[in-house]
Amino acid sequence: MKKLSFLFGSLMLVVAVSSCSKDESTGTNELGTATIKGKVYLTSDVSNGHTAYTSQFAPNTVRLIATIDANDLAQDGTTPGTNQKAYYTNVTSSGDYSFTIDAGLKNVNVTIIGIDIEDDYTETINTGGSVHDTTYKEVYRLQGGQVSSGVVANDVNIMDLRYTNF
Repeated sequence: MKKLSFLFGSLMLVVAVSSCSKDESTGTNELGTATIKGKVYLTSDVSNGHTAYTSQFAPNTVRLIATIDANDLAQDGTTPGTNQKAYYTNVTSSGDYSFTIDAGLKNVNVTIIGIDIEDDYTETINTGGSVHDTTYKEVYRLQGGQVSSGVVANDVNIMDLRYTNF
């Protein structure tokens, strides 16, 4: 009987140990982040009727918005959400911007929207020996209105953006 109890106990131990395993993840819904960054330029037609353009970094008052569809974060066909998720950033004085976006193992579509900006432009005019400055209000819009890109986790996308006056 002792042998039978020992054999039965050993068998139970083997079954108990073999049924234990590490928690394994299938990796289908693992989220990470991706980065979209670059420079933002302001391009003006300041020629007053002539063909001349200037380009400079956008002022640090520029605000950018990046949006993703939360459904794009579902890597296995499930739906984690039905809303747009938004990320915000400001442009630095050196024209740099950067977003850190939630991303997964599959492509996540990102749309970058630029808020219109208003800027003063001063032009020096020389008419018949008389020199004077004229200040104009210029309204600038992100070229194309919005920009799209796709990212996956651990990506770094570099995209320069351009505002133009209209």
